[in-house]
Amino acid sequence: MASRESQGLQIALIIFVMVTVVLAVTTFVFYRKSEELRKAVADAQGKEKAARDGLNAENFKVQYLKHVLGAERLGDAEFKPVRDSAIADPQMKVIDDQYQQNMKTYGEGLSPDKLDYANLLPNMLNALRERNVANTELNDKVNALTQEKTQLQQTENARTKEAIAGLQKAKDDLASQTKQFEDDRLKLAKEKEDQLAGYKKDLGTYTAKVESSQKNEEATKGEMKKMKDTIDKQNKKLDEFRPRSFEAADGLVTWVNQRSNTVWINLGTADSLQRQTLFSVYGQEEAAVAQSERKASIEVTRVLSEHLSEARIVSDDPGNPILPGDQIFSPAWKPGERVHFALVGLLDVDGDGHSDRELVHNVIVSSGGEVDAETTETGQVTGEVTSQTRYLVLGTPPTDRKALDAWSKLISSAEQLGVQKLQLDQFLSWAGYKRETRTVPLGQSSRSSDFKPRSADATRTSSGNVSDVFEDRKAPAAKPATP
Repeated sequence: MASRESQGLQIALIIFVMVTVVLAVTTFVFYRKSEELRKAVADAQGKEKAARDGLNAENFKVQYLKHVLGAERLGDAEFKPVRDSAIADPQMKVIDDQYQQNMKTYGEGLSPDKLDYANLLPNMLNALRERNVANTELNDKVNALTQEKTQLQQTENARTKEAIAGLQKAKDDLASQTKQFEDDRLKLAKEKEDQLAGYKKDLGTYTAKVESSQKNEEATKGEMKKMKDTIDKQNKKLDEFRPRSFEAADGLVTWVNQRSNTVWINLGTADSLQRQTLFSVYGQEEAAVAQSERKASIEVTRVLSEHLSEARIVSDDPGNPILPGDQIFSPAWKPGERVHFALVGLLDVDGDGHSDRELVHNVIVSSGGEVDAETTETGQVTGEVTSQTRYLVLGTPPTDRKALDAWSKLISSAEQLGVQKLQLDQFLSWAGYKRETRTVPLGQSSRSSDFKPRSADATRTSSGNVSDVFEDRKAPAAKPATP
Protein backbone atom coordinates (compact mmCIF):
# COMPACT_ATOMS: atom_id res chain seq x y z
CA MET A 1 0.00 0.00 0.00
CA ALA A 2 2.77 2.30 0.87
CA SER A 3 4.47 1.35 -2.39
CA ARG A 4 1.40 2.30 -4.40
CA GLU A 5 1.15 5.70 -2.68
CA SER A 6 4.78 6.32 -3.41
CA GLN A 7 4.30 5.51 -7.08
CA GLY A 8 1.25 7.79 -7.19
CA LEU A 9 3.26 10.65 -5.72
CA GLN A 10 5.99 10.09 -8.26
CA ILE A 11 3.52 10.02 -11.09
CA ALA A 12 1.86 13.16 -9.75
CA LEU A 13 5.26 14.85 -9.40
CA ILE A 14 6.20 13.89 -12.92
CA ILE A 15 2.92 15.16 -14.23
CA PHE A 16 3.38 18.40 -12.26
CA VAL A 17 6.85 18.84 -13.62
CA MET A 18 5.70 18.17 -17.15
CA VAL A 19 2.78 20.57 -16.75
CA THR A 20 5.14 23.19 -15.29
CA VAL A 21 7.53 22.76 -18.20
CA VAL A 22 4.71 22.95 -20.69
CA LEU A 23 3.34 26.06 -19.00
CA ALA A 24 6.78 27.65 -18.93
CA VAL A 25 7.33 26.91 -22.62
CA THR A 26 3.85 28.14 -23.43
CA THR A 27 4.39 31.33 -21.39
CA PHE A 28 7.70 32.03 -23.15
CA VAL A 29 6.16 31.47 -26.55
CA PHE A 30 3.25 33.74 -25.75
CA TYR A 31 5.62 36.46 -24.37
CA ARG A 32 7.68 36.41 -27.55
CA LYS A 33 4.54 36.61 -29.60
CA SER A 34 3.27 39.52 -27.45
CA GLU A 35 6.51 41.48 -28.00
CA GLU A 36 6.28 40.94 -31.73
CA LEU A 37 2.64 42.05 -31.71
CA ARG A 38 3.49 45.16 -29.58
CA LYS A 39 6.28 46.10 -32.01
CA ALA A 40 3.96 45.58 -34.95
CA VAL A 41 1.34 47.79 -33.28
CA ALA A 42 3.95 50.56 -32.70
CA ASP A 43 5.06 50.34 -36.34
CA ALA A 44 1.49 50.50 -37.48
CA GLN A 45 0.85 53.54 -35.26
CA GLY A 46 3.98 55.29 -36.70
CA LYS A 47 2.83 54.58 -40.24
CA GLU A 48 -0.61 55.84 -39.35
CA LYS A 49 0.86 59.11 -37.95
CA ALA A 50 3.06 59.60 -41.05
CA ALA A 51 0.09 58.94 -43.28
CA ARG A 52 -1.99 61.40 -41.23
CA ASP A 53 0.77 64.06 -41.42
CA GLY A 54 1.15 63.50 -45.15
CA LEU A 55 -2.60 63.77 -45.54
CA ASN A 56 -2.60 67.07 -43.57
CA ALA A 57 0.27 68.40 -45.70
CA GLU A 58 -1.54 67.47 -48.90
CA ASN A 59 -4.71 68.99 -47.46
CA PHE A 60 -2.77 72.28 -46.81
CA LYS A 61 -1.50 72.17 -50.40
CA VAL A 62 -5.05 71.69 -51.66
CA GLN A 63 -6.33 74.55 -49.47
CA TYR A 64 -3.42 76.78 -50.68
CA LEU A 65 -4.13 75.97 -54.32
CA LYS A 66 -7.87 76.60 -53.85
CA HIS A 67 -7.02 79.97 -52.25
CA VAL A 68 -4.68 81.20 -55.02
CA LEU A 69 -7.05 79.88 -57.71
CA GLY A 70 -9.94 81.73 -56.08
CA ALA A 71 -12.05 78.58 -55.60
CA GLU A 72 -12.08 78.77 -51.80
CA ARG A 73 -10.40 81.84 -50.30
CA LEU A 74 -9.19 81.84 -46.70
CA GLY A 75 -8.85 84.69 -44.26
CA ASP A 76 -5.43 86.17 -43.55
CA ALA A 77 -5.17 84.38 -40.18
CA GLU A 78 -6.18 81.03 -41.78
CA PHE A 79 -4.07 81.44 -44.91
CA LYS A 80 -0.74 82.12 -43.20
CA PRO A 81 -0.31 78.64 -41.54
CA VAL A 82 -1.66 76.96 -44.69
CA ARG A 83 0.89 78.83 -46.86
CA ASP A 84 3.76 78.20 -44.41
CA SER A 85 3.01 74.46 -44.48
CA ALA A 86 2.52 74.34 -48.24
CA ILE A 87 5.71 76.16 -49.26
CA ALA A 88 7.76 73.71 -47.20
CA ASP A 89 7.50 71.58 -50.34
CA PRO A 90 10.06 72.86 -52.93
CA GLN A 91 7.56 72.48 -55.76
CA MET A 92 4.93 74.46 -53.85
CA LYS A 93 7.61 77.11 -53.09
CA VAL A 94 8.17 77.56 -56.84
CA ILE A 95 4.38 77.85 -57.33
CA ASP A 96 4.13 80.42 -54.52
CA ASP A 97 7.02 82.50 -55.91
CA GLN A 98 5.35 82.55 -59.31
CA TYR A 99 1.99 83.45 -57.68
CA GLN A 100 3.56 86.36 -55.76
CA GLN A 101 5.30 87.61 -58.91
CA ASN A 102 2.12 87.34 -61.01
CA MET A 103 0.04 89.20 -58.42
CA LYS A 104 2.69 91.94 -58.21
CA THR A 105 3.02 92.24 -61.99
CA TYR A 106 -0.56 91.82 -63.17
CA GLY A 107 -2.67 92.41 -60.03
CA GLU A 108 -2.49 96.21 -60.05
CA GLY A 109 -5.84 97.64 -58.99
CA LEU A 110 -7.07 94.47 -57.22
CA SER A 111 -7.93 94.67 -53.54
CA PRO A 112 -6.02 92.30 -51.17
CA ASP A 113 -9.08 90.03 -50.77
CA LYS A 114 -9.21 89.47 -54.57
CA LEU A 115 -5.56 88.67 -55.30
CA ASP A 116 -6.11 85.27 -56.97
CA TYR A 117 -5.97 83.81 -60.45
CA ALA A 118 -9.76 83.85 -60.79
CA ASN A 119 -9.81 87.68 -60.52
CA LEU A 120 -6.46 88.17 -62.24
CA LEU A 121 -7.59 87.34 -65.77
CA PRO A 122 -10.59 89.76 -65.77
CA ASN A 123 -8.37 92.42 -64.24
CA MET A 124 -5.75 91.91 -66.98
CA LEU A 125 -8.48 92.00 -69.62
CA ASN A 126 -9.82 95.32 -68.27
CA ALA A 127 -6.30 96.77 -68.09
CA LEU A 128 -5.63 95.62 -71.67
CA ARG A 129 -8.82 97.29 -72.86
CA GLU A 130 -7.89 100.53 -71.10
CA ARG A 131 -4.40 100.41 -72.60
CA ASN A 132 -5.86 99.81 -76.07
CA VAL A 133 -8.09 102.87 -75.67
CA ALA A 134 -5.13 104.93 -74.43
CA ASN A 135 -2.96 103.68 -77.32
CA THR A 136 -5.65 104.60 -79.80
CA GLU A 137 -5.87 108.13 -78.39
CA LEU A 138 -2.07 108.39 -78.33
CA ASN A 139 -1.84 107.22 -81.95
CA ASP A 140 -4.36 109.88 -82.94
CA LYS A 141 -2.26 112.55 -81.16
CA VAL A 142 0.93 111.23 -82.79
CA ASN A 143 -0.67 111.38 -86.22
CA ALA A 144 -1.84 114.95 -85.58
CA LEU A 145 1.60 115.99 -84.34
CA THR A 146 3.24 114.27 -87.31
CA GLN A 147 1.07 116.24 -89.72
CA GLU A 148 1.86 119.46 -87.83
CA LYS A 149 5.57 118.63 -87.87
CA THR A 150 5.44 117.99 -91.62
CA GLN A 151 3.81 121.37 -92.21
CA LEU A 152 6.37 123.11 -89.99
CA GLN A 153 9.23 121.37 -91.79
CA GLN A 154 7.89 122.49 -95.14
CA THR A 155 7.59 126.07 -93.86
CA GLU A 156 11.08 125.99 -92.34
CA ASN A 157 12.57 124.47 -95.50
CA ALA A 158 11.14 127.34 -97.53
CA ARG A 159 12.55 129.87 -95.06
CA THR A 160 15.89 128.08 -95.02
CA LYS A 161 16.17 128.23 -98.81
CA GLU A 162 15.36 131.93 -98.72
CA ALA A 163 17.91 132.54 -95.93
CA ILE A 164 20.61 130.54 -97.77
CA ALA A 165 20.03 132.58 -100.91
CA GLY A 166 20.31 135.81 -98.92
CA LEU A 167 23.42 134.58 -97.12
CA GLN A 168 25.09 133.61 -100.39
CA LYS A 169 24.39 137.06 -101.82
CA ALA A 170 25.83 138.66 -98.68
CA LYS A 171 28.93 136.45 -98.94
CA ASP A 172 29.41 137.37 -102.58
CA ASP A 173 29.10 141.08 -101.78
CA LEU A 174 31.50 140.70 -98.85
CA ALA A 175 34.02 138.81 -100.98
CA SER A 176 33.89 141.53 -103.64
CA GLN A 177 34.37 144.32 -101.09
CA THR A 178 37.12 142.39 -99.33
CA LYS A 179 39.01 141.86 -102.58
CA GLN A 180 38.76 145.56 -103.41
CA PHE A 181 39.97 146.44 -99.92
CA GLU A 182 42.89 143.99 -100.14
CA ASP A 183 43.91 145.37 -103.55
CA ASP A 184 43.89 148.95 -102.21
CA ARG A 185 45.75 147.91 -99.07
CA LEU A 186 48.46 146.04 -101.00
CA LYS A 187 48.86 149.00 -103.32
CA LEU A 188 49.27 151.36 -100.37
CA ALA A 189 51.71 148.95 -98.69
CA LYS A 190 53.79 148.79 -101.90
CA GLU A 191 53.93 152.57 -102.07
CA LYS A 192 54.98 152.72 -98.42
CA GLU A 193 57.73 150.14 -98.99
CA ASP A 194 59.04 152.06 -102.02
CA GLN A 195 59.11 155.30 -100.06
CA LEU A 196 60.80 153.62 -97.11
CA ALA A 197 63.46 152.24 -99.45
CA GLY A 198 64.02 155.74 -100.84
CA TYR A 199 64.32 157.17 -97.35
CA LYS A 200 66.80 154.49 -96.37
CA LYS A 201 68.86 155.26 -99.48
CA ASP A 202 68.89 158.98 -98.64
CA LEU A 203 69.83 158.14 -95.08
CA GLY A 204 72.81 156.09 -96.34
CA THR A 205 73.92 159.03 -98.48
CA TYR A 206 73.80 161.40 -95.53
CA THR A 207 75.68 158.92 -93.35
CA ALA A 208 78.51 158.78 -95.93
CA LYS A 209 78.69 162.54 -95.94
CA VAL A 210 79.00 162.59 -92.14
CA GLU A 211 81.92 160.13 -92.25
CA SER A 212 83.73 162.19 -94.93
CA SER A 213 83.31 165.46 -92.97
CA GLN A 214 84.87 164.32 -89.67
CA LYS A 215 88.11 166.29 -90.38
CA ASN A 216 86.32 169.57 -89.83
CA GLU A 217 84.40 169.55 -86.57
CA GLU A 218 82.37 172.64 -87.29
CA ALA A 219 81.48 171.42 -90.76
CA THR A 220 80.60 168.00 -89.32
CA LYS A 221 78.29 169.51 -86.73
CA GLY A 222 76.56 171.59 -89.38
CA GLU A 223 76.18 168.55 -91.62
CA MET A 224 74.84 166.46 -88.73
CA LYS A 225 72.30 169.15 -87.94
CA LYS A 226 71.26 169.22 -91.57
CA MET A 227 70.94 165.43 -91.59
CA LYS A 228 68.93 165.50 -88.39
CA ASP A 229 66.49 167.97 -89.91
CA THR A 230 66.20 165.77 -92.98
CA ILE A 231 65.59 162.67 -90.86
CA ASP A 232 62.95 164.50 -88.87
CA LYS A 233 61.19 165.42 -92.08
CA GLN A 234 61.41 161.81 -93.25
CA ASN A 235 60.02 160.56 -89.97
CA LYS A 236 57.14 163.00 -90.29
CA LYS A 237 56.45 161.68 -93.78
CA LEU A 238 56.62 158.11 -92.45
CA ASP A 239 54.11 159.01 -89.76
CA GLU A 240 51.76 160.20 -92.47
CA PHE A 241 51.72 156.70 -93.95
CA ARG A 242 51.19 154.99 -90.62
CA PRO A 243 47.53 154.42 -89.67
CA ARG A 244 46.32 156.90 -87.09
CA SER A 245 44.73 156.02 -83.80
CA PHE A 246 41.03 155.57 -84.36
CA GLU A 247 39.10 158.83 -84.28
CA ALA A 248 35.60 157.56 -85.08
CA ALA A 249 33.52 155.04 -83.20
CA ASP A 250 32.28 151.74 -84.68
CA GLY A 251 28.66 152.26 -83.66
CA LEU A 252 26.21 153.88 -81.24
CA VAL A 253 24.10 152.86 -78.27
CA THR A 254 20.45 153.19 -79.36
CA TRP A 255 18.67 152.22 -76.14
CA VAL A 256 19.45 151.35 -72.50
CA ASN A 257 17.67 149.37 -69.78
CA GLN A 258 19.67 149.81 -66.58
CA ARG A 259 17.43 147.51 -64.56
CA SER A 260 18.00 144.53 -66.85
CA ASN A 261 21.66 145.51 -67.38
CA THR A 262 21.03 145.57 -71.15
CA VAL A 263 21.77 147.95 -74.03
CA TRP A 264 20.96 147.91 -77.74
CA ILE A 265 23.38 149.06 -80.46
CA ASN A 266 22.98 149.99 -84.13
CA LEU A 267 25.13 147.11 -85.48
CA GLY A 268 23.84 143.77 -86.72
CA THR A 269 23.98 141.08 -89.39
CA ALA A 270 24.62 143.60 -92.16
CA ASP A 271 27.82 144.58 -90.31
CA SER A 272 28.92 140.91 -89.86
CA LEU A 273 28.60 141.33 -86.07
CA GLN A 274 28.97 138.16 -83.98
CA ARG A 275 27.92 137.25 -80.46
CA GLN A 276 30.49 137.70 -77.62
CA THR A 277 32.07 140.72 -79.35
CA LEU A 278 33.34 143.19 -76.72
CA PHE A 279 33.06 146.99 -77.12
CA SER A 280 34.20 149.91 -74.99
CA VAL A 281 31.66 152.72 -74.51
CA TYR A 282 32.46 156.46 -74.76
CA GLY A 283 30.34 159.55 -74.23
CA GLN A 284 28.36 160.88 -77.16
CA GLU A 285 30.05 164.27 -76.84
CA GLU A 286 33.55 162.83 -77.39
CA ALA A 287 34.82 163.92 -80.83
CA ALA A 288 37.89 161.67 -80.81
CA VAL A 289 37.35 158.64 -78.61
CA ALA A 290 41.01 157.62 -78.95
CA GLN A 291 41.98 160.33 -76.49
CA SER A 292 38.96 159.80 -74.22
CA GLU A 293 38.43 157.63 -71.18
CA ARG A 294 35.94 154.83 -71.59
CA LYS A 295 32.84 154.97 -69.39
CA ALA A 296 31.75 151.31 -69.69
CA SER A 297 32.20 148.03 -71.55
CA ILE A 298 29.56 145.79 -73.13
CA GLU A 299 29.38 142.30 -74.67
CA VAL A 300 27.06 141.38 -77.58
CA THR A 301 24.59 138.66 -76.54
CA ARG A 302 22.12 138.61 -79.44
CA VAL A 303 22.19 139.85 -83.04
CA LEU A 304 18.58 140.81 -83.77
CA SER A 305 18.53 142.28 -87.28
CA GLU A 306 20.63 144.02 -89.92
CA HIS A 307 21.43 147.01 -87.71
CA LEU A 308 20.24 146.03 -84.24
CA SER A 309 21.87 143.89 -81.56
CA GLU A 310 21.43 143.33 -77.83
CA ALA A 311 24.37 143.47 -75.41
CA ARG A 312 24.90 143.06 -71.69
CA ILE A 313 26.74 145.65 -69.60
CA VAL A 314 30.04 144.12 -68.47
CA SER A 315 31.18 147.12 -66.43
CA ASP A 316 29.99 150.69 -65.94
CA ASP A 317 30.08 153.62 -63.54
CA PRO A 318 26.80 154.34 -61.70
CA GLY A 319 27.85 157.97 -61.52
CA ASN A 320 28.29 158.13 -65.30
CA PRO A 321 25.71 155.69 -66.75
CA ILE A 322 25.42 154.57 -70.37
CA LEU A 323 23.02 156.77 -72.35
CA PRO A 324 21.41 156.47 -75.79
CA GLY A 325 23.76 158.00 -78.34
CA ASP A 326 26.97 156.93 -76.58
CA GLN A 327 29.72 155.74 -78.92
CA ILE A 328 31.13 152.19 -78.98
CA PHE A 329 34.49 150.99 -80.26
CA SER A 330 36.65 147.87 -80.41
CA PRO A 331 40.11 147.68 -81.97
CA ALA A 332 39.52 143.96 -82.74
CA TRP A 333 36.35 144.45 -84.81
CA LYS A 334 35.60 146.28 -88.05
CA PRO A 335 32.48 145.89 -90.23
CA GLY A 336 33.03 143.35 -92.99
CA GLU A 337 36.70 142.64 -92.26
CA ARG A 338 39.01 140.85 -89.87
CA VAL A 339 41.39 143.09 -87.92
CA HIS A 340 44.91 141.63 -87.80
CA PHE A 341 47.19 141.81 -84.72
CA ALA A 342 50.75 141.03 -83.68
CA LEU A 343 51.69 140.25 -80.05
CA VAL A 344 55.08 140.75 -78.32
CA GLY A 345 56.35 140.39 -74.77
CA LEU A 346 54.83 138.89 -71.63
CA LEU A 347 51.07 139.36 -71.84
CA ASP A 348 50.28 139.54 -68.11
CA VAL A 349 46.69 140.77 -67.74
CA ASP A 350 46.07 140.25 -64.01
CA GLY A 351 49.55 141.23 -62.76
CA ASP A 352 50.43 137.85 -61.26
CA GLY A 353 53.66 137.53 -63.26
CA HIS A 354 52.29 134.71 -65.46
CA SER A 355 51.39 134.84 -69.12
CA ASP A 356 47.71 135.38 -70.06
CA ARG A 357 48.37 134.93 -73.79
CA GLU A 358 45.38 132.62 -74.25
CA LEU A 359 43.05 135.21 -72.69
CA VAL A 360 44.33 137.95 -75.06
CA HIS A 361 43.83 135.54 -77.99
CA ASN A 362 40.25 134.91 -76.86
CA VAL A 363 39.51 138.65 -76.61
CA ILE A 364 40.79 139.17 -80.17
CA VAL A 365 39.18 136.10 -81.76
CA SER A 366 35.80 136.50 -80.00
CA SER A 367 35.55 140.01 -81.49
CA GLY A 368 36.36 138.77 -85.00
CA GLY A 369 40.10 139.61 -85.02
CA GLU A 370 43.06 137.47 -86.04
CA VAL A 371 46.65 137.15 -84.76
CA ASP A 372 49.22 137.27 -87.59
CA ALA A 373 52.43 136.98 -85.57
CA GLU A 374 53.64 136.78 -81.97
CA THR A 375 56.67 136.11 -79.82
CA THR A 376 56.50 133.52 -77.06
CA GLU A 377 58.07 133.83 -73.63
CA THR A 378 60.86 131.45 -74.77
CA GLY A 379 61.89 133.70 -77.69
CA GLN A 380 60.18 131.87 -80.54
CA VAL A 381 58.53 133.86 -83.34
CA THR A 382 55.41 132.42 -84.95
CA GLY A 383 53.83 133.92 -88.07
CA GLU A 384 54.91 137.23 -89.60
CA VAL A 385 53.84 140.85 -89.71
CA THR A 386 52.29 141.77 -93.08
CA SER A 387 50.79 144.83 -94.69
CA GLN A 388 47.41 143.65 -93.33
CA THR A 389 48.57 143.80 -89.71
CA ARG A 390 46.77 146.72 -88.03
CA TYR A 391 47.94 146.71 -84.39
CA LEU A 392 51.03 145.60 -82.46
CA VAL A 393 50.07 144.80 -78.84
CA LEU A 394 53.04 145.40 -76.49
CA GLY A 395 53.42 143.30 -73.36
CA THR A 396 56.18 143.46 -70.75
CA PRO A 397 59.66 143.39 -72.42
CA PRO A 398 61.56 140.13 -71.81
CA THR A 399 64.88 139.89 -69.96
CA ASP A 400 66.19 136.79 -71.72
CA ARG A 401 68.60 137.61 -74.59
CA LYS A 402 66.94 135.25 -77.08
CA ALA A 403 63.45 136.49 -76.23
CA LEU A 404 64.68 140.12 -76.40
CA ASP A 405 66.08 139.54 -79.90
CA ALA A 406 62.73 138.11 -81.02
CA TRP A 407 60.99 141.11 -79.41
CA SER A 408 63.22 143.60 -81.30
CA LYS A 409 62.87 141.72 -84.59
CA LEU A 410 59.08 141.72 -84.53
CA ILE A 411 58.87 145.38 -83.45
CA SER A 412 61.29 146.36 -86.21
CA SER A 413 59.15 144.54 -88.81
CA ALA A 414 56.04 146.28 -87.51
CA GLU A 415 57.69 149.71 -87.61
CA GLN A 416 58.82 149.20 -91.19
CA LEU A 417 55.23 148.46 -92.24
CA GLY A 418 53.78 151.32 -90.17
CA VAL A 419 51.83 149.05 -87.78
CA GLN A 420 50.22 151.01 -84.94
CA LYS A 421 51.50 150.10 -81.44
CA LEU A 422 49.20 149.57 -78.49
CA GLN A 423 50.15 148.90 -74.89
CA LEU A 424 48.39 145.83 -73.46
CA ASP A 425 46.35 147.89 -70.97
CA GLN A 426 45.28 150.32 -73.69
CA PHE A 427 44.22 147.48 -76.00
CA LEU A 428 42.17 145.78 -73.26
CA SER A 429 40.50 149.09 -72.38
CA TRP A 430 39.58 149.78 -76.01
CA ALA A 431 38.37 146.19 -76.45
CA GLY A 432 35.99 146.57 -73.49
CA TYR A 433 37.66 143.87 -71.38
CA LYS A 434 37.00 143.99 -67.63
CA ARG A 435 39.60 142.62 -65.25
CA GLU A 436 38.40 140.32 -62.50
CA THR A 437 38.43 141.99 -59.07
CA ARG A 438 41.13 140.67 -56.73
CA THR A 439 39.75 138.93 -53.65
CA VAL A 440 41.31 140.00 -50.34
CA PRO A 441 42.25 136.85 -48.35
CA LEU A 442 40.99 136.58 -44.78
CA GLY A 443 42.68 134.95 -41.81
CA GLN A 444 46.30 135.09 -40.67
CA SER A 445 47.51 135.92 -44.19
CA SER A 446 45.44 139.13 -44.40
CA ARG A 447 47.06 142.56 -43.98
CA SER A 448 45.75 145.83 -42.61
CA SER A 449 46.68 147.56 -45.89
CA ASP A 450 44.11 145.40 -47.68
CA PHE A 451 41.29 147.11 -45.77
CA LYS A 452 41.66 150.81 -46.46
CA PRO A 453 39.09 153.14 -44.82
CA ARG A 454 36.60 154.83 -47.09
CA SER A 455 35.83 158.51 -47.00
CA ALA A 456 32.68 159.76 -45.34
CA ASP A 457 31.04 160.56 -48.67
CA ALA A 458 32.04 157.27 -50.32
CA THR A 459 28.58 155.83 -49.63
CA ARG A 460 25.86 157.52 -51.61
CA THR A 461 22.16 157.40 -50.91
CA SER A 462 19.32 157.94 -53.32
CA SER A 463 17.37 161.19 -53.13
CA GLY A 464 14.24 159.38 -54.24
CA ASN A 465 14.04 161.24 -57.55
CA VAL A 466 15.00 158.78 -60.26
CA SER A 467 15.96 160.01 -63.71
CA ASP A 468 14.11 158.74 -66.77
CA VAL A 469 17.42 157.17 -67.82
CA PHE A 470 16.98 154.45 -65.18
CA GLU A 471 13.36 153.60 -65.93
CA ASP A 472 12.46 150.33 -67.70
CA ARG A 473 12.57 150.70 -71.43
CA LYS A 474 11.68 148.34 -74.21
CA ALA A 475 13.98 147.59 -77.11
CA PRO A 476 13.06 149.39 -80.31
CA ALA A 477 11.29 147.23 -82.84
CA ALA A 478 13.58 145.82 -85.52
CA LYS A 479 13.10 147.49 -88.89
CA PRO A 480 12.15 145.09 -91.70
CA ALA A 481 14.99 144.30 -94.08
CA THR A 482 14.97 146.31 -97.28
CA PRO A 483 14.40 143.95 -100.21
